[in-house]
Amino acid sequence: MTYRVKKLQLFQDLTFSAASENEDETLTRYTAGVGVKDMDPRLQDYLTEPVFCGGAVPPKENDALLSDKSGASDSAETVRLPAGTYAFIQGVYENETALFKAAETLWLECIWQEFRIQDSTVYMRKLKENDVVIFQLFRRIGESA
Repeated sequence: MTYRVKKLQLFQDLTFSAASENEDETLTRYTAGVGVKDMDPRLQDYLTEPVFCGGAVPPKENDALLSDKSGASDSAETVRLPAGTYAFIQGVYENETALFKAAETLWLECIWQEFRIQDSTVYMRKLKENDVVIFQLFRRIGESA
């Protein structure tokens, strides 16, 4: 499959919780195990250390979480995909290999476009509708070099 990387501006946090029963929209957080000095990485190194963050929190519940003045962005049960600028790619989830290939494309395009990658976190949002599963990969970026 051919993937196209886009620069995406996320205007508000997306909140996910392990306590959510929403199985149609979920988030998994990965660590990217490939850096600029890795000349011949294995495909599975693009997404390592998966942490399942849970299902999407409905907007009304999300508003209550956002009004929490504690300043904490995540709790043991709640994880936010923070608002910001991301390199973004999406596709139909066929298998894990397709996901790894998309992560490789995302990484290579970030290098090619000279995006300033902010950290090693890659978020994978999975959306289910009818019998189709879509994945979206997000990698936080700053201004181009």
